[in-house]
Amino acid sequence: MTVSERHAPHRDAILGLLAATDRFRSASEVHVELLRRGSRAGMTTVYRVLHQLAEAGELDVVVLGDGARRYRRCGPAAHDHLTCRRCGRTVELPTGWIHDWAQTVADRHGFRDVDTVLQLSGVCRRCAVSAAGGQQRSMAHGKQADTH
Repeated sequence: MTVSERHAPHRDAILGLLAATDRFRSASEVHVELLRRGSRAGMTTVYRVLHQLAEAGELDVVVLGDGARRYRRCGPAAHDHLTCRRCGRTVELPTGWIHDWAQTVADRHGFRDVDTVLQLSGVCRRCAVSAAGGQQRSMAHGKQADTH
């Protein structure tokens, strides 16, 4: 029995979990959710299966500012990602013009066989509004404290 066959139930559970979200998730987040759903997969198994799925092109991988790899089930068309640094929400971006531009730059400098990976990150509207609301509450509490 191969590793892939042995982990098929875990593979299917991970693919199902990631297909149901528009967020990239860390291995730890995947593991916790699998346990919540009744799986008995260990953390090592989760890492191994995520790695195999990414290598097979079943999952996309991004590395955000904290250095942690995050995984997501994406559509089959070529794309890049715009990912929220706070909640992990992700939007797929069409890549045609980006790759055309990269090839033009490469040609200009005599490079061939160019690979491009564009990874954009920022803070989504929902997280920005949530953070702004928290700042307003903090400021209001600070003003109250100053007036007493």
